[in-house]
This record gives sequence, structure tokens and C-alpha cells, in this order.
Amino acid sequence: MKPLGFAILSFSLLILACQDMRKSNEKGTIVFSQSSSNEWLSKLDCQFIPLETNDSCLVSNVSDVVFDSSRLYLIDGKSNLVFAFSLSGEFISQVGNVGSGPSEYQYPVNLHIDKTKQELIVADANTPKLVYYDLKTLKYKRQLRSDDYFTNCAWLPNGDIILASGSSYVTPKRERFYAQITDENLKRKQYACPCSFDPQYRLAIGSVFYTFQDQVYLNLPFLHSVYQISETTCEETYAIELKGFQMPDQNWLKANAEENYFAALSHSDYVSAIQCQETNRYLYTTFLVGGSKDYIAFYDKEQKSSMIYSGYDFIKETSLNGLSKVITTYNDTFVATINPDVLKEKGTTIEELAQLSQSLPAESNPILCLFTFK
Repeated sequence: MKPLGFAILSFSLLILACQDMRKSNEKGTIVFSQSSSNEWLSKLDCQFIPLETNDSCLVSNVSDVVFDSSRLYLIDGKSNLVFAFSLSGEFISQVGNVGSGPSEYQYPVNLHIDKTKQELIVADANTPKLVYYDLKTLKYKRQLRSDDYFTNCAWLPNGDIILASGSSYVTPKRERFYAQITDENLKRKQYACPCSFDPQYRLAIGSVFYTFQDQVYLNLPFLHSVYQISETTCEETYAIELKGFQMPDQNWLKANAEENYFAALSHSDYVSAIQCQETNRYLYTTFLVGGSKDYIAFYDKEQKSSMIYSGYDFIKETSLNGLSKVITTYNDTFVATINPDVLKEKGTTIEELAQLSQSLPAESNPILCLFTFK
């Protein structure tokens, strides 16, 4: 594991208002429960975007995707390349390249569009740095290096950036925090969200951050709560309860899983990792039991109803063969991908998707699937 670096700053600056992960009673606990009917699935509404395939844009695994008014930009998790497509899936250009030069990146983990400055920002966790490209021309503009390593980052409404790593950030006084907030130039302003449990060898499904209505939320896979992050606070928005599933309490985790979270949880019957995304009406949660049993859950914030399916059963009932986990949200829909090879092998009862599958060449790029419930 790479060592963390620490800048020498006034300690009073670093511990402003994020002294504790404050709990809010406004929303309380979101309870997901298994539904005995398929009413949810009958309301499923999907839009498909096939990504053009050619030798200049071979995509295997979309790890992040962002949208503007005319384009989408994605990270291919296999090649670690960034590509730009039109909103209907036509290939536009590769953005930058893999390497160690100023205009290059090695392990991109997050993308961000700065609408004011008209920049596409690529967050490279390996270097670590941010690489900036002109949003119109996709030409390199500049880069900023971080003093600390990160595995995910997100942008707050005021332009500050929040970073999280695979391990905690440690202050000069040996206090541990899950995250830190920097200014737009990656200069640390304060640590955020003190550690109540700091496991090694963490198990995660995706990014620990998601953005909803321009607000940033922290969803650590082992805390079973979602926290809203501001420039000064880290406040619990709601706790998550999964009926019918065991969720380890903090005492058990500290006693059994702090030294090796993955080993302890992957050989248990506990929920081991959670990842959330949110739209105006729905909260999505994907979670693992043990190390590999995957489930998908949705909560209707208006009707106060929910459903839980195993990943296998959800795909079987929806006929979305080859569906990935949700990556992000866009235009109040959840965004995932469909593996075209799996789709061709197993077929689908969705007419539009079946016709699309037949028209695709062999070894095609993934299909973006934007879905919600009517």
C-alpha cells in the first residue's frame, strides 16, 4: 500500500465543522424489504444507447460515465482510457492517453464536467492527479497533483473537492478520517468524517460517492448509512435497513473485521458491501452478502414501498440479460450497461433490445441502459 503524504497546515483549519459524523432525524431509516409481487418490474421503463464499435474505441467495462448537453464521456475500466461519444452513441474521440506525461493518466477513477470553465476533468488515482481537457476540443489544458492518494473523488457545489482513499487519512495527531476536503487546486482545507471503524482490505462495489441534485453523498460500504457532505459538515441523511438480511454491528466489525475486512465478511452471512444511487423518486442499493452473492434493491420515496431481488432474479424477471450494476444517474434515470455478448447468447423478450442485439456486430461495445420506473 502506498504511503500517505501530509502537508503541514494549521491544524485548526483542518478540523472545522467535520468534528463528528452528525446524525439527522429528518429522514431516519430507509427500510428495504422483499416484495411478493412483480408490480415494480411491470413499471420498468428503459432507454438504450448502443456505443459505436471500431478499432479506435474498444470498450469492455464502463467504470464511470458523465453527460453534458450533447455528449457522454466514459472510462473503460479495462484499458483505462477515456472516450467521448454522442448522446446517441456515435464515437467522437479518445480523450488523452494512458501514460505518465502531463497530458496523460494511468488509472482514471472519476470524471467531472465543469460547466463554468467548460472543462472535462479526469481523476487519476495512480499518480494521483487531476487532468483537465477542453470540453469542446478535448485538448489537454493542465494538470494538478494531489499531496494525498485517493481512490474516489467528487466535486462539491462550491468547487471544493472531496477525496476518499482505500484507507483512512491520518492527521499529525494520529486522528483518522474517512475523507478530506480540498479547494479547487487540491490544497487540503480540512479532514472530513471521523473514523468510527477503520478496516484494512476493504470490500467495495463501486465509488463511495454519488451526486444527487448537485449535492455529494458519501456511502461507505461498511457503515450502512448515507452521509451528505458539505464544505463544513458530514451529516447522516439516512440509515439503511435490509429486511431479511443480517447487517453486522460496529462491535462485531471492530472485534472481527478491522484487520482484514474482506476475509472476515466474505466468509460470513453478513451484508458485506453496499453502494447507493438516487433519483428524485427512487433510491437504488446494490449489496453483497458474504463476498459474492449480489442483490439489487429499490425504494420508492413517494409511495414508501420497496423491493429486493437477487441480481440473478432481477435480470431474469426484466430480461435485461448482461446488465451491470448501476454506475450513475442521468436525467432522473439510473445508468447501467448491458454486455452485448451475454445479450446475444441469452436473448431478451424486450423487442427494442432484441432488434438492437441483432443489428450489432460481433464483439461490440457495451450498450448503455438508462432506466427508471413509470
